[in-house]
Amino acid sequence: MKKADLFINLSKYKPSQYVTPLENFTTEVFVYILKNLLDTKSSAATEILDLFGIKNSDKIIISTQTEYKVGEHILRPDITVESEEEITFIEVKVNSKLRESILGNEGEDQLQDYQKINTDQKPTKVYSLSKNSISSSVKNNVRWYQIFEILKEIEDDDIIVKNFLCFLTENKMGSPTDFTNAVQNLITANQQLIAYLIAIYEDSNFSKNSKYQLGSVYIENDGIGFYIQDSKVKRSTKEDDSFFFLGILPEQEDSISFLVLYNRLKDEFRNNDKWKQDWKTCSGVHPIVSSKKITEITEKQNHNEKIGMGKIWLNTVYSELGEYVEEKYI
Repeated sequence: MKKADLFINLSKYKPSQYVTPLENFTTEVFVYILKNLLDTKSSAATEILDLFGIKNSDKIIISTQTEYKVGEHILRPDITVESEEEITFIEVKVNSKLRESILGNEGEDQLQDYQKINTDQKPTKVYSLSKNSISSSVKNNVRWYQIFEILKEIEDDDIIVKNFLCFLTENKMGSPTDFTNAVQNLITANQQLIAYLIAIYEDSNFSKNSKYQLGSVYIENDGIGFYIQDSKVKRSTKEDDSFFFLGILPEQEDSISFLVLYNRLKDEFRNNDKWKQDWKTCSGVHPIVSSKKITEITEKQNHNEKIGMGKIWLNTVYSELGEYVEEKYI
């Protein structure tokens, strides 16, 4: 694309009830940048195309507002990407919603319209590129913040990219802010936490002690993690079957905590002045033996180092508990 093409393309747009000037502008600048990245063989181009399931090659052709006739109707996908194997249609959204089908199919939307385009040559697929999550039976959805994250890596190399990132930020397209994505991030964070707790437990002295087993995943208002339970009982989330709790507590949500459950303490242990003086308590009842700041763990770059740090911490807890983790006080 020639440098002037960006502005020529922008000047051709006419007002529409379905497409906002903001979406037109965003589409053309994005395509302009993507073409330049392809021309310079930037790895960022490959990463962006990967989001849409497109294999990069020297024969990629990208166009905007290409017309396709379906029956008596003309369809114009915002972006058309033609590769050697297939053609990908991309509908761009910022603040507007998908419009209803113009092909007369009740309950369908424009993405489903694009699925009916017949190129007679190559298979086609349809994606949406949007600020927020798209509600459609066509589930191929890429978010603008994903584009932002890729372009952020090369912003110092291109003034247009740098300004485009400022534009995305200004229009709240540079980060995942909608509720659906927030929920997904929460689910992912919980899954990562649970996987981490399992990993450090299985590599610790608690796991090597046949008396203990890791209970079922516990996710409630008062904590996220696992009970460490009597290996003779069925694995559960029941506090009565448990000796300890390993996870995150509301009182210390910035840390992974190890909790001794009060109802399983023997009097000799419960009345020991050392525990009373040195330990915090959960809800004023259960002693928190030790906590590990999450930031200390995340500072480690290597995954094995993160696991190793957790294992060392958990084994230190095991040693500090001494005879309590053996038969004497249980």
